[in-house]
Amino acid sequence: MSTSSKTIVTIYFTVLDQPLTTDKLHLLLHELPPFLHERILRFRLESDQQLNLLAYLLLQKALCLAGYPKNRLECLRISDHGKPFIPDSLHFNLSHAHNISVCAVSREQSIGLDVEGPRKICLERFQDLFPSEIWQDITAAPEPEKRFISHWTRLESVLKAAGLGFKLDPAEVIWQADQAQVGPVNYTLFPLELPWPYIGHIALISRHCTMIYQPIKIQELGG
Repeated sequence: MSTSSKTIVTIYFTVLDQPLTTDKLHLLLHELPPFLHERILRFRLESDQQLNLLAYLLLQKALCLAGYPKNRLECLRISDHGKPFIPDSLHFNLSHAHNISVCAVSREQSIGLDVEGPRKICLERFQDLFPSEIWQDITAAPEPEKRFISHWTRLESVLKAAGLGFKLDPAEVIWQADQAQVGPVNYTLFPLELPWPYIGHIALISRHCTMIYQPIKIQELGG
C-alpha cells in the first residue's frame, strides 16, 4: 500500500467499571474459542485476565460487524514473534490498561496499538529506551510522567506494528516528529482520543488515517 493512501481504522473499546464476577468471566470465556482460554487465564492478575478477555471479545465483535462468521476467531494464529493475526482477514491489534480494553482494526494494513493509563513511574529506569532529545522532552515537561506515557505508547505501537515487540531493540527506532523508522519501513504515529485519563497511539505505514471510534458496552459482548 502507498504511504499516501488513506487508511480507515476503527477503534473498538470498552470500559470495565467494576470487576467481572467469576461466573460472568466464565460465561464470557465460553464466547471465545477454547484455545484462547489458556492464553487469557495465564495472566497472573485477575484484572489483566478480564481486560484481555474483553479485548478478544471486542475483536470478535469487530469481525462479526465486518461480515465474518463468529467462528472466524478460530483461525487466529500467533506469529513467531508473538503477534496475534488472522490470515486473510482484518488487520488488528489489541491493548488494555487499568480498566479499558481496546481493539483497533483495519482492512488495509497492519496496525500497532498501545494504550496506557496514569501511574507512578521511576523514569530513570527507562532512559536508555529513548534518544536524548526525546528524553529531554520528557524530563522538561510540566508533567513528566504523562509525557513519558505518551512517548511510551508511541514506542510500543511502533514495535507492535513492526510485529517484533521488544524483541526489537528500541534504540534501532529512528524518530522524527510523528514518524518512526524501523529498518527500511517508515511508520506514522496517530494519537488516540480515548476517555480520560487514557493515552494511546496507533502506528501505520500510511501517512493518512481516518479513525472511527466505537464504544462497546460489556453486555454487547455476550454472556
